[in-house]
Amino acid sequence: MREARKSGVPKHRLVAYVKRKFGSRISVFRFRHDGTLGCALPCAWCQKELERFDMKVTFVDSEGQWCDGRVSDGTLPKPVLTAGQRRMLRK
Repeated sequence: MREARKSGVPKHRLVAYVKRKFGSRISVFRFRHDGTLGCALPCAWCQKELERFDMKVTFVDSEGQWCDGRVSDGTLPKPVLTAGQRRMLRK
C-alpha cells in the first residue's frame, strides 16, 4: 500500500493496483528462535485487510500444518488481537 501511495494511486483504485502488482495470493509464515516454523495465523486487523483485498492466504497453523483459504470463505480460524493491538486499544 505504501508503494501505491508513492506512485499516486487513488484510494478507490488501491485494491486493483495491489492485485495487479502482487497477485491475489499471500503467504504468511514465521520462524521460531530454533529455526522451526511457528504458528503464523494473521491477526484480526490483518485478516480484515486481507478480506478487503479478497486475497487467498497460505499460513502455518498451530499444529505446524500449512493451510490456505480466503478470509471471506470462513475457512480461516477465528483471529485474535496481538498484545500490542490490545494495548493500543486500551489507550
